[in-house]
Amino acid sequence: CQGTKLYSGVSVLHDNSELSCADISTLALDSTLDCATATERFGGLCCADKPTTPCTICEANSALDKGKSVHFQGETTTCGELHDSYYNLVDEHSFSCSVSKAMVASECCQAKCMMCGAGELVVGKSIELDGEVVSCTNLEARIFEQGIVEGSTQCSDMSKELSSCCTANEEVAQVELSSELPCNICSSGTGHLELNSEALVEFKGLSVSCLEVNSILAKSETLGNE
Repeated sequence: CQGTKLYSGVSVLHDNSELSCADISTLALDSTLDCATATERFGGLCCADKPTTPCTICEANSALDKGKSVHFQGETTTCGELHDSYYNLVDEHSFSCSVSKAMVASECCQAKCMMCGAGELVVGKSIELDGEVVSCTNLEARIFEQGIVEGSTQCSDMSKELSSCCTANEEVAQVELSSELPCNICSSGTGHLELNSEALVEFKGLSVSCLEVNSILAKSETLGNE
Protein backbone atom coordinates (compact mmCIF):
# COMPACT_ATOMS: atom_id res chain seq x y z
CA CYS A 1 0.00 0.00 0.00
CA GLN A 2 3.06 2.28 -0.20
CA GLY A 3 2.55 3.75 3.25
CA THR A 4 -1.24 4.07 3.21
CA LYS A 5 -3.62 2.05 5.40
CA LEU A 6 -4.15 -1.66 4.58
CA TYR A 7 -7.72 -2.92 4.89
CA SER A 8 -6.59 -6.22 6.42
CA GLY A 9 -10.00 -7.90 6.68
CA VAL A 10 -11.21 -7.21 3.14
CA SER A 11 -11.49 -10.38 1.02
CA VAL A 12 -10.19 -10.65 -2.54
CA LEU A 13 -9.97 -13.44 -5.10
CA HIS A 14 -6.51 -14.77 -5.96
CA ASP A 15 -5.87 -17.94 -8.05
CA ASN A 16 -9.50 -19.01 -7.53
CA SER A 17 -9.06 -18.73 -3.76
CA GLU A 18 -10.57 -16.15 -1.43
CA LEU A 19 -7.85 -14.43 0.60
CA SER A 20 -7.79 -11.43 2.91
CA CYS A 21 -5.82 -8.33 2.03
CA ALA A 22 -3.57 -9.21 4.98
CA ASP A 23 -2.81 -12.54 3.29
CA ILE A 24 -2.04 -10.81 -0.02
CA SER A 25 0.32 -8.43 1.82
CA THR A 26 2.12 -11.39 3.41
CA LEU A 27 2.52 -13.15 0.03
CA ALA A 28 3.99 -9.95 -1.43
CA LEU A 29 6.36 -9.47 1.50
CA ASP A 30 7.83 -12.98 1.25
CA SER A 31 8.04 -12.67 -2.56
CA THR A 32 5.55 -15.49 -3.18
CA LEU A 33 3.57 -12.86 -5.09
CA ASP A 34 5.30 -10.16 -7.11
CA CYS A 35 4.96 -6.84 -5.27
CA ALA A 36 4.23 -4.80 -8.41
CA THR A 37 1.58 -7.31 -9.48
CA ALA A 38 -0.02 -7.30 -6.02
CA THR A 39 -0.10 -3.51 -5.98
CA GLU A 40 -1.64 -3.31 -9.45
CA ARG A 41 -4.28 -6.01 -8.88
CA PHE A 42 -5.25 -5.45 -5.26
CA GLY A 43 -4.11 -1.96 -4.31
CA GLY A 44 -7.44 -0.36 -5.19
CA LEU A 45 -9.34 -2.88 -3.05
CA CYS A 46 -6.96 -3.31 -0.14
CA CYS A 47 -5.43 0.14 0.32
CA ALA A 48 -6.89 3.40 1.57
CA ASP A 49 -6.53 6.49 -0.59
CA LYS A 50 -3.92 9.01 0.53
CA PRO A 51 -5.48 12.00 2.30
CA THR A 52 -6.14 15.05 0.11
CA THR A 53 -4.51 17.32 2.70
CA PRO A 54 -1.94 15.16 4.55
CA CYS A 55 -1.34 15.69 8.25
CA THR A 56 2.01 17.31 9.04
CA ILE A 57 3.14 17.23 12.66
CA CYS A 58 5.24 20.38 12.36
CA GLU A 59 4.05 23.77 11.14
CA ALA A 60 5.66 25.35 8.06
CA ASN A 61 8.01 27.55 10.11
CA SER A 62 9.45 24.65 12.11
CA ALA A 63 11.74 21.71 11.28
CA LEU A 64 11.13 18.02 12.04
CA ASP A 65 13.78 16.25 14.15
CA LYS A 66 13.39 12.94 12.30
CA GLY A 67 15.73 10.83 14.43
CA LYS A 68 14.41 11.85 17.85
CA SER A 69 12.68 9.10 19.87
CA VAL A 70 9.24 9.82 21.32
CA HIS A 71 6.67 7.88 23.32
CA PHE A 72 3.31 8.03 21.56
CA GLN A 73 0.14 6.04 22.29
CA GLY A 74 1.99 3.47 24.36
CA GLU A 75 4.79 2.87 21.86
CA THR A 76 8.29 4.24 21.33
CA THR A 77 8.92 5.49 17.81
CA THR A 78 10.85 8.26 16.06
CA CYS A 79 9.48 11.61 15.03
CA GLY A 80 10.29 10.72 11.42
CA GLU A 81 8.33 7.45 11.50
CA LEU A 82 5.41 9.13 13.21
CA HIS A 83 5.37 11.94 10.65
CA ASP A 84 5.47 9.52 7.69
CA SER A 85 2.65 7.44 9.14
CA TYR A 86 0.36 10.42 9.74
CA TYR A 87 1.29 12.05 6.43
CA ASN A 88 0.16 8.96 4.51
CA LEU A 89 -2.87 8.02 6.59
CA VAL A 90 -4.39 11.06 8.31
CA ASP A 91 -6.02 14.23 7.01
CA GLU A 92 -4.69 17.60 8.21
CA HIS A 93 -8.13 18.71 9.40
CA SER A 94 -8.94 15.53 11.35
CA PHE A 95 -9.14 15.18 15.13
CA SER A 96 -6.35 12.57 15.04
CA CYS A 97 -4.00 15.03 13.38
CA SER A 98 -4.80 17.70 15.97
CA VAL A 99 -4.15 15.23 18.80
CA SER A 100 -0.80 14.13 17.37
CA LYS A 101 0.34 17.74 17.02
CA ALA A 102 -0.71 18.57 20.56
CA MET A 103 1.13 15.54 21.97
CA VAL A 104 4.44 15.49 20.09
CA ALA A 105 4.98 18.81 18.27
CA SER A 106 6.85 20.29 21.22
CA GLU A 107 9.29 17.34 21.17
CA CYS A 108 9.59 16.75 17.42
CA CYS A 109 9.51 20.28 16.01
CA GLN A 110 12.11 23.03 16.30
CA ALA A 111 12.32 26.52 14.84
CA LYS A 112 13.82 26.63 11.36
CA CYS A 113 17.06 28.45 10.66
CA MET A 114 16.55 32.12 9.82
CA MET A 115 19.42 33.18 7.55
CA CYS A 116 19.37 36.80 8.67
CA GLY A 117 18.45 36.20 12.32
CA ALA A 118 17.14 39.46 13.75
CA GLY A 119 18.21 41.33 10.61
CA GLU A 120 16.38 41.68 7.32
CA LEU A 121 17.00 40.14 3.90
CA VAL A 122 18.32 42.48 1.20
CA VAL A 123 15.61 41.87 -1.42
CA GLY A 124 16.87 41.92 -5.00
CA LYS A 125 20.51 41.34 -4.09
CA SER A 126 22.54 38.46 -5.56
CA ILE A 127 25.85 36.97 -4.44
CA GLU A 128 28.31 34.47 -5.88
CA LEU A 129 28.24 31.08 -4.18
CA ASP A 130 30.30 28.09 -5.36
CA GLY A 131 30.83 29.75 -8.73
CA GLU A 132 27.13 30.46 -9.24
CA VAL A 133 25.33 33.80 -8.96
CA VAL A 134 22.29 33.27 -6.73
CA SER A 135 19.72 35.73 -5.40
CA CYS A 136 19.58 36.16 -1.64
CA THR A 137 15.83 35.46 -1.79
CA ASN A 138 16.44 32.03 -3.35
CA LEU A 139 19.17 31.23 -0.84
CA GLU A 140 16.85 32.01 2.05
CA ALA A 141 14.17 29.75 0.52
CA ARG A 142 16.69 26.90 0.08
CA ILE A 143 17.75 27.04 3.72
CA PHE A 144 14.12 27.16 4.86
CA GLU A 145 13.16 24.16 2.70
CA GLN A 146 16.11 22.10 3.97
CA GLY A 147 14.66 22.25 7.48
CA ILE A 148 17.90 23.33 9.14
CA VAL A 149 17.31 23.97 12.84
CA GLU A 150 17.78 27.43 14.35
CA GLY A 151 20.73 27.50 16.78
CA SER A 152 22.48 24.53 15.14
CA THR A 153 26.11 24.69 14.05
CA GLN A 154 24.99 24.30 10.43
CA CYS A 155 22.63 27.27 10.77
CA SER A 156 25.34 29.41 12.36
CA ASP A 157 27.91 28.53 9.67
CA MET A 158 25.50 29.24 6.81
CA SER A 159 24.38 32.54 8.34
CA LYS A 160 28.01 33.69 8.55
CA GLU A 161 28.79 32.57 5.00
CA LEU A 162 25.75 34.40 3.59
CA SER A 163 25.93 37.42 5.89
CA SER A 164 26.21 39.88 2.99
CA CYS A 165 22.57 39.11 2.14
CA CYS A 166 21.36 40.72 5.37
CA THR A 167 20.88 44.38 6.27
CA ALA A 168 22.16 44.04 9.84
CA ASN A 169 25.43 42.59 8.53
CA GLU A 170 25.78 45.33 5.92
CA GLU A 171 25.45 47.89 8.72
CA VAL A 172 28.22 46.11 10.65
CA ALA A 173 30.37 46.22 7.50
CA GLN A 174 29.87 49.98 7.32
CA VAL A 175 31.01 50.33 10.94
CA GLU A 176 34.09 48.24 10.20
CA LEU A 177 34.80 50.36 7.13
CA SER A 178 34.59 53.57 9.16
CA SER A 179 37.25 52.25 11.53
CA GLU A 180 39.67 52.14 8.57
CA LEU A 181 39.41 55.83 7.65
CA PRO A 182 42.74 57.54 6.70
CA CYS A 183 44.75 59.00 9.55
CA ASN A 184 44.12 62.68 10.30
CA ILE A 185 46.54 64.21 12.82
CA CYS A 186 43.94 66.78 13.91
CA SER A 187 41.18 64.25 14.70
CA SER A 188 40.62 63.23 18.30
CA GLY A 189 38.06 61.38 20.31
CA THR A 190 36.34 64.64 21.21
CA GLY A 191 36.25 66.29 17.79
CA HIS A 192 38.15 67.64 14.81
CA LEU A 193 40.72 70.45 15.14
CA GLU A 194 41.85 72.80 12.43
CA LEU A 195 45.13 71.90 10.73
CA ASN A 196 47.87 74.56 10.83
CA SER A 197 49.09 73.67 7.36
CA GLU A 198 52.18 75.86 7.17
CA ALA A 199 53.62 75.16 10.60
CA LEU A 200 56.97 73.32 10.46
CA VAL A 201 57.71 70.26 12.56
CA GLU A 202 60.46 67.64 12.70
CA PHE A 203 59.28 64.34 11.24
CA LYS A 204 61.63 61.37 10.90
CA GLY A 205 64.67 63.66 11.06
CA LEU A 206 63.35 66.14 8.50
CA SER A 207 61.76 69.57 8.84
CA VAL A 208 58.39 69.41 7.08
CA SER A 209 55.07 71.24 7.22
CA CYS A 210 52.08 69.90 9.14
CA LEU A 211 50.22 69.62 5.83
CA GLU A 212 52.92 67.31 4.46
CA VAL A 213 52.93 65.18 7.63
CA ASN A 214 49.16 64.81 7.48
CA SER A 215 49.32 63.82 3.83
CA ILE A 216 52.03 61.21 4.45
CA LEU A 217 50.18 59.61 7.39
CA ALA A 218 46.86 59.63 5.52
CA LYS A 219 48.40 57.37 2.86
CA SER A 220 50.13 54.99 5.25
CA GLU A 221 48.07 54.84 8.45
CA THR A 222 44.41 54.42 9.42
CA LEU A 223 42.45 56.41 11.94
CA GLY A 224 42.82 55.01 15.45
CA ASN A 225 46.37 53.68 15.04
CA GLU A 226 48.98 55.01 17.44
